Amino acid sequence: MKREDYLYLIGKSDQEVFKEFGNYYCNYSHSDRWLYKLKKSIIEYYFLYVYFDNNIVIDVKFYGN
Repeated sequence: MKREDYLYLIGKSDQEVFKEFGNYYCNYSHSDRWLYKLKKSIIEYYFLYVYFDNNIVIDVKFYGN
């Protein structure tokens, strides 16, 4: 898994993203940024940040541990 695997989200609405990743939803302390915690293994996770502008995805950032 890498950032390029999630670039297809750019241009989608917040509702489309929620439908796809809703059950992995972790935190959304900011209305323009959502954080998803995607399980890699029992103790390892990937973190996917999805950035919005007017409810449309404008960027994604991906971090592994």
